[in-house]
Amino acid sequence: MQYFVSVENSSYFYWQLELLIESMIYFNLQDNLVIAFSENTDPKIKEYSKNLVKYGIKTFFPNIGNQIDYLPANRPYTIQRLFEQGVLKTPFTLLHSDMVMRKPIDDYNKPFDFVINNYDISDNLVNEYFEDLKIREQVKSDNPSIENDSIFFELKSHAPIIFNESLSDDFLNKFFTKLIINTRNLLDIKGSDFPCEKVAWKLTFLESIGHYTATGETLTCDLIDSNMDVPFIHYNRGIPPVFNKLFFKFEKPSLYYDGPFENLLQHNISENTI
Repeated sequence: MQYFVSVENSSYFYWQLELLIESMIYFNLQDNLVIAFSENTDPKIKEYSKNLVKYGIKTFFPNIGNQIDYLPANRPYTIQRLFEQGVLKTPFTLLHSDMVMRKPIDDYNKPFDFVINNYDISDNLVNEYFEDLKIREQVKSDNPSIENDSIFFELKSHAPIIFNESLSDDFLNKFFTKLIINTRNLLDIKGSDFPCEKVAWKLTFLESIGHYTATGETLTCDLIDSNMDVPFIHYNRGIPPVFNKLFFKFEKPSLYYDGPFENLLQHNISENTI
């Protein structure tokens, strides 16, 4: 199983990747991580690259997201290119950089083509958009064999997503190409303040119904939910109000004297922060 993450080449993502790789070292999976870096000329903090320089498959791309003023667009562009080049092969799991591994994900990878993360807070903008599109009626009219709404699994977050070996290369190449098209179209229609990439994932899944099987599983928890038996911790919401990843973007002088690791060590609130 490979694990894929797309990031900008900046210190903000370096320290997140350090945590992710460190968690994967525990399971001897550190070299299964494929990292797509989008170019960034900001100065780099070298102390956050100890694991990064040693482990993982590192690839570098132009920063398409920066060019079109929408950084999330880098993810669909890089995943499509790496799959097309054969660097990324099924089975693989799409991750976000602000995740750490609690256990390998292999137990979740069958019998479905896709396994979608079910744990997140619903996005009202996303829900409103799909209500406006009447997307359910459209998909059901195109697929008369669908008798109920069970097919419309909740894509609350677009990571982790497991892509299993049962998916054909031809289907995935078309899927990722359509994902890019949907992202760009949504960006033209809704603008960069809208969660265009997140909506594009859901729209592409819905448009592809009938060509794959999928299930929703709880694949992540946050830093507080230490009793959840899941493969990944997602610290995107941090530990309010004492820790948030956005405290450590390093784009300008920080108000915090400690770095992200020191900050986490000071707020050891559950097993997930050990």
